[in-house]
Amino acid sequence: MEHWNRVANEDRSSLAPVFVLIWDGRLDNRPELISKLREQIGTDASDADVVAACYRSWVLECFAALLGDWALAIWDCTARALILAKDFIGTRQLYYRVERNQITWSTVIEALLRPGNDPSEFNFDYLAGCLSFLPAAELNAVQRCFFPCRHLLLSAFKTDD
Repeated sequence: MEHWNRVANEDRSSLAPVFVLIWDGRLDNRPELISKLREQIGTDASDADVVAACYRSWVLECFAALLGDWALAIWDCTARALILAKDFIGTRQLYYRVERNQITWSTVIEALLRPGNDPSEFNFDYLAGCLSFLPAAELNAVQRCFFPCRHLLLSAFKTDD
């Protein structure tokens, strides 16, 4: 499991990063991706380096190429956009919470539950679904706390699911 922050700065003459990648996961098709991106990265590249090169080359289309159990966040400085994404099959979830002027995200829901939260926020229908092994896809464990099934793009105060 690799937990990694990566600042990608394509323009070496500038100190401003092009994007910031926060990676939590395992990349199963690393050799295949390194082969496709061999002009950008070496064979000793970490999973996060490979993902950064994929994003640099294919932008949002890169997520379809990433095989493994993973979740990531990318702040694209040029587009001024926050991208939250996860693999669509794996067990790792990616939860997020939008409140006033901030967004918080995590691969574990406990990080989004703060002491003193109103217990009425808990979604008991979700719990019932989990206990019956039939959780409804549209239900979330906590009201106003969601997890995207594939990716979420936040840009200029609007969201695209």
